[in-house]
Amino acid sequence: MITLTSAQEQIVEDKLTTGQYASAEEVIDLALELLKFLDAESLAWLKQTQQKIRIGIEELDRKEGVDGAMVMEQMLQRFQDA
Repeated sequence: MITLTSAQEQIVEDKLTTGQYASAEEVIDLALELLKFLDAESLAWLKQTQQKIRIGIEELDRKEGVDGAMVMEQMLQRFQDA
């Protein structure tokens, strides 16, 4: 058994009131499916970000990095030119 807070119950009630959902179970099922999807998307993003970090570290190790001060200067110049 799951106990919902009053705020969660209100969300379910609001969704049922729209007529888009036939039951509280349908609302919760959809919410859980969305959570599952978001977790998968977050994991994919995390893996992609970790790969980009590894690539960046390898580039820095090979001295292929960009000077931070130069990047900041260029960004400031673009901002001032805008």
